[in-house]
Amino acid sequence: MATIAIRRVSAMPVTPLASTIYLVEGAGANDLDIFVTNIDATVTRTTPTRAEIASLISSQVASISDNATLYADIATRDAATPTANQLALVVDATADANVDAGAATYIYDQANTTWIKISEAESLDVSVAYSDLTGAPSSSTADIDDAVAKKHDHANKAVIDGITESVGGLLTYAGHELGTVPLAEEAW
Repeated sequence: MATIAIRRVSAMPVTPLASTIYLVEGAGANDLDIFVTNIDATVTRTTPTRAEIASLISSQVASISDNATLYADIATRDAATPTANQLALVVDATADANVDAGAATYIYDQANTTWIKISEAESLDVSVAYSDLTGAPSSSTADIDDAVAKKHDHANKAVIDGITESVGGLLTYAGHELGTVPLAEEAW
């Protein structure tokens, strides 16, 4: 049965032992680097340190920003000949039929030699169907449009429009005061 040794050290030994896990004090107060050797100590594996992770992230961010290009307009972007996939910000993208105003971000797809819009400053091209709305009325859009058009439409609208009130506060129709109902005579 093989055994594995665990050793805590301040630095990795020049000649590591076989089948050993080394816990090496890292640069920071709470950092610990871990190294593992195989059965004959010829292969050493390690977990990445904070510094190594930070370096990897920095190099990846740098490579992305190296591939990002700023273009004044669509014509300038189209005149470029990218040799790799590329991110581009076009400051005035209004020559793109899908951009009404402002800037847009594109990615160049080298395999298909095409620019693909991935965002724009004014808005994305969003198309939402009425049926996709959450909490939408159950009425159809045609029924709603019809109801709005008829919001003050009645079969007898002309008759209703003829009813008004006189200066004295009496009900009138077509400018004529309507009759009043006499009060019942009461004994005084």
